[in-house]
Amino acid sequence: MSHAHKCTGFDPKKIYMLGEKSSGLESRGILQNYEELKKSHLQSGTLFEDPLFVPNETELGEEVKLDNVEWLRPKEIRKNPIFIGEKEDRFDVNQGELGDCWFMAALADVTQNYKILERVVPSDQSFDKNYAGIFHFRFWQYGRWIDVVVDDRLPTRQRREENGEITRELVYVKSKDKNVFWTALLEKAYAKLYGSYKNLDGGFVSEALGDLTGGLTEIHKADQEHWNETLFEKMLESYQKKSFMGCAIMNGTRLALSLGLIPSHAYSITEVIEIRSRRSNVIKLLRIRNPWGRVEWTGNWNDRSELWSTIPDNIRTSLSVKIREDGEFWMEFKDFIKYFDILEICHRNQDFGMTHWNCFMLDGSWSVNRNNTKYLLSLKGDDNISSVKIGLMQKNRRLHHQDQLPIGFKIETFFQAERQPLRIQGPKEYLQVTGHVKLLNGNYLILPFVKGMDKRECEYLLRVYSTANFELKELDSQ
Repeated sequence: MSHAHKCTGFDPKKIYMLGEKSSGLESRGILQNYEELKKSHLQSGTLFEDPLFVPNETELGEEVKLDNVEWLRPKEIRKNPIFIGEKEDRFDVNQGELGDCWFMAALADVTQNYKILERVVPSDQSFDKNYAGIFHFRFWQYGRWIDVVVDDRLPTRQRREENGEITRELVYVKSKDKNVFWTALLEKAYAKLYGSYKNLDGGFVSEALGDLTGGLTEIHKADQEHWNETLFEKMLESYQKKSFMGCAIMNGTRLALSLGLIPSHAYSITEVIEIRSRRSNVIKLLRIRNPWGRVEWTGNWNDRSELWSTIPDNIRTSLSVKIREDGEFWMEFKDFIKYFDILEICHRNQDFGMTHWNCFMLDGSWSVNRNNTKYLLSLKGDDNISSVKIGLMQKNRRLHHQDQLPIGFKIETFFQAERQPLRIQGPKEYLQVTGHVKLLNGNYLILPFVKGMDKRECEYLLRVYSTANFELKELDSQ
């Protein structure tokens, strides 16, 4: 039986070790305490070598040729490596040969919020002071923050520079400054969390945003009715509330490719604005970034577009429009909905801004014989009607190599419903489904469901947020 945990009852400062009991994740054999391991290696004068993520034993990405790959520490790659620069930003995130554009796009988003980034990338780590070859990073996993320890051995390959010099370069993510290594080490920790680099091939931006923030995510697709001009208002409101956004082109056309857009690829959305032209026309613009750090949109409002001359100089200056190949570009909203077909939004949780929301979380599972668990939601708001957000997500898919299952949930009144139940289902196959509803005070049933369940058990996390006071508990299955 699953149990409800009130989010506000969780200690936001509690950090679990990977595989620790009550962390919600499976045991990895041994627990790794960062502080204790670092102290031990400093005392012995040795460098940490991670027995749980061993070079040449962990699987690399599918596109990486294993020949010529050598695992080196940053001090063996650069003369003066730096863990993190004075000011990290989204341009530090440049995808390498791994197919984790979805994670890179999410990370570029998160760099714009120092408080959240500091939670993921703990400070006081360096290659100088108290260096022992050990680093650690934190990820949100199903209601808890998990500390992941790694050594600093990274996959590299040989490269010949223009001057003929032979150097080693990182196979995967690179910072714009080749001396900076926080992004490469963070990517390694994320790969360890999910078992291997190979397990990071392919994914959704919102999945990674959830892991980096703990926020509640939702997805919008081009085949839905609201994929039109009304979607911009939601994007603008979400941006103003400091939500994070990503997008993707799953069914790219030849025309999109000719305009610099990459099919089957994820992007960050880093700004959403409305501006006025010199003639007072309203222009809806999105700033979008390719995690490659190169290859940009060449259509209207690109870096060199003559359309920029139609807006006041002070506005253009405030938008930092620069002609440079950095993967970031501006795009008008009407072009966005023409070429992109997925929008993902991650709403910040109570740790990072949703302080006025009450929250409960429940762990549950589906199996062939158990697919009818019901949860009783009792709304007790001061007002007669309350805003409720419900999120359902599939757990541990990457670690268990499970398919993305078509999941969803129904909401019914506790007693015989006078109207049809509200049914919210993900688009075909998706890891998380989010619903926003307005409900009168009273009792409701939430019924998570999954289609196409095979004989393996599948775990899920159910989260309910509301501005009103409420209770949530599991009912005995019939």
